[in-house]
Amino acid sequence: MSDSTGAWQRWMAIAAAVCAILILPVAWDASQGWIFPDSTSYIDMASGAVRDSPAVLLTNAYWSPAYPAILAVTMALVRPSPAAELHAFYILHWLIFLFTTACFSVLVGTFLQWLRCNSWPELARDGTLCKAILCFGYAFFLLCNMNPTLWYLTPDMLLEGPVYLAAALALRLFLPDSSWKHSVALGLVLGVGYLVKAPMFLVALVLIGILVLRPPQDRLGRRHAALALTGFCLAAAPLVLSLSHEKHRFTFGDSGKINYAYHVGDLPKHSGWTGQNPENGTPAHAPRIIGAAPLIMEFRTPVSGTLPIWYDPSYWWEGLRVPISVQRQWNGLFRPFRQVHSMQTLSLAFFAALAPLCLLNFRVRNAIRAGGILTWIFILWPAAAGAMYALVVFNFRYLAGYIVVACLGIAALVLRPFQGGTRAKVLFAAGLLLALAGAARLRPAVQAAFRHDDTGPLTREEGRDNGPSSMAAAQGLARLGIRPGDEISVLGHSLDCYYARLAGVRIVAQIWEDPDRIQGLSSPQVRQVLNQLKQIGVKALVSRAKPGFVNDEGWIAIPRTDVYVRML
Repeated sequence: MSDSTGAWQRWMAIAAAVCAILILPVAWDASQGWIFPDSTSYIDMASGAVRDSPAVLLTNAYWSPAYPAILAVTMALVRPSPAAELHAFYILHWLIFLFTTACFSVLVGTFLQWLRCNSWPELARDGTLCKAILCFGYAFFLLCNMNPTLWYLTPDMLLEGPVYLAAALALRLFLPDSSWKHSVALGLVLGVGYLVKAPMFLVALVLIGILVLRPPQDRLGRRHAALALTGFCLAAAPLVLSLSHEKHRFTFGDSGKINYAYHVGDLPKHSGWTGQNPENGTPAHAPRIIGAAPLIMEFRTPVSGTLPIWYDPSYWWEGLRVPISVQRQWNGLFRPFRQVHSMQTLSLAFFAALAPLCLLNFRVRNAIRAGGILTWIFILWPAAAGAMYALVVFNFRYLAGYIVVACLGIAALVLRPFQGGTRAKVLFAAGLLLALAGAARLRPAVQAAFRHDDTGPLTREEGRDNGPSSMAAAQGLARLGIRPGDEISVLGHSLDCYYARLAGVRIVAQIWEDPDRIQGLSSPQVRQVLNQLKQIGVKALVSRAKPGFVNDEGWIAIPRTDVYVRML
């Protein structure tokens, strides 16, 4: 190992340690914030794997198995109580961030080697330029991972690791002394990425396709792509075979199709599909309708989980067809500009929309051509992933890893015509601006960590569970006589149900109506609804933010939460 390489590694270790420390307030603030509905499904899957068999992770065609498998290992080793469960999982999420940071360090190290061997030979002797690249790269990486949506208990941060490793290994094939081992490792990493999130299946094939179109110039050539494809198939085959056997058709996952139906196909989002539109096919497993006005759906069996309809949506949406509509697809592409999104998602969508205009400039086209394989792996591959998500749903947390990879590639291409001193100044300046932006984002998280209110509401946002409010709601249900194993119903379109998991109860029915539209039901109508729920064995009806019906005085508010309970 040369002295310069050793210096790179020391500075990367320091930068990674700084990131691990600075992200702690963000992690703490996230642990007090919204428990994303997806999180409850992943946690339920992990519980099923510990209680029954790990094989249950390979039968869910909507949620991928890798993240709940890690949660299950944590449960088995730590055995947290319900009250400590969230704390254990957020500590685990911080450890996942450390893993992601290590993978990013591998990417940066490979990136520096490629630059030194190709377009930036002065890196071999210019330590300042190396530090500038590290300053810029780690500052951008840290700022991206301060996005609160990446701290939901979901696999999005975990997926960053395979994305960084895949880009690093693909670039490594174009360095001296690359071998078949790097190709196989690339395929295995892409396969692991698919186990983390199903969309990686298609993104992996794009990267392997790049190796076919632009193979390394060594004795293996396009055989690198064949070896990578072999490794990918070895890692992905168990899940693909299991899901295909479970569904009696070939599939590598149904999350893309179902989300396309939600976000582009204009089908009722996140609900039970009862065959609302004949052009979308006939549901094979429609929820049972026990009341039509208002619509009451029951989904007790055969799916398990706290909220069965969200534990495995692929079961309830079996039989779905989504015809392609140019008009609906066009509307879907502009959705990020019309709906409520984070500022980072809006900025990303804005720049993605403007990016094709850059190709009109001949200097940009020359820079892209001059970038060689770096353009293909660090810009075109992330762009393909972004385009795929844009066709369905565009969200920053899905693309964070690809954005970081693309940022490194763009920086290398933009600074290619300049000398080493100018490159270092620009990178240091950009790194400083990113650090200031990070400090601005970090400030409210630090303030929140030292701000305590032992008397005010535990609910931060109406209708959204967080750890303290969920525990208070679970304890309130217990005081009202709801016991673990009981079954309840909820009113409205919300999927937030972590309080029910803590209480040990299942939500087996839902009044799928806008609460504001039905709160004025007459007393006879209210009695009819309550009797319908009681007849299927439901012990209580839960409403969020306000009592469900104005013509019913039986609602009980759980203190310091937005949960109202109507015992049946």
